[in-house]
Amino acid sequence: MDDSPCALIAYPPRPTAAASKRRAERAFAFAASTSRLFGTVATSTMLSGSLTDYWDTYREGVTGINLQGSTHDAICYAQCSMVSRLEAPVLYPQDFSLHALHHGSRHGAFANPAPEMMPTISVNVAQTPAVATAAAGVTRRMIFDYGRAAQHGRPGASADHRHVSLSILPGTRIAPFHVSALTEFFVLAGQVAINDAQAGPACFVIIEPDTEVAMRSDFGCSLLAWADGPSCWSETPNAGDLFGF
Repeated sequence: MDDSPCALIAYPPRPTAAASKRRAERAFAFAASTSRLFGTVATSTMLSGSLTDYWDTYREGVTGINLQGSTHDAICYAQCSMVSRLEAPVLYPQDFSLHALHHGSRHGAFANPAPEMMPTISVNVAQTPAVATAAAGVTRRMIFDYGRAAQHGRPGASADHRHVSLSILPGTRIAPFHVSALTEFFVLAGQVAINDAQAGPACFVIIEPDTEVAMRSDFGCSLLAWADGPSCWSETPNAGDLFGF
């Protein structure tokens, strides 16, 4: 399956050449870390429990968006789990051990370039408006459009990406569409068939660029999706983009 443009990664994920930077991450009780995001954006959705840093406490159902340069000294007082996408390495101080939570992290000297700015954009996904899509039976919640870095005083250019939540009604068939860039799904609940590969709860699906995709769900499904570029419907190219571009 690793040779397919649509790769199904079971939880817990096992790094492969296609997926070494795209993993489900998990934190356990009293795991603490001090770190800085050294790159563009990291997104983390809390699946259970909570995580606390100097700014806020992030609870189940919340997606935290960390922009380049933000720093954290975080702890979870009770077991928590999250699913994260890191788009750049995370730096740790030299006197801290590298934490397994941040795959590919390394040591380095750093300071917060904008300490007065909040470290995390916190989005309660359930409270985000759900909008209809061009696919009957599919609604979308926009979690982050990657275009707000400058508005929050952080360095780094904005990217034309989308991070969304998709809700798929039972019996839905999504017509074929073509992705222009890397597109990833994480199955929160239910089951979905993507190009006939079955993905259940806590699975990643990684779709490589320039791939045609068809989806269906017999009994309903809830997905997180990250799209690095627009998609186009194969049969109705003028219909609205599934991911909100």
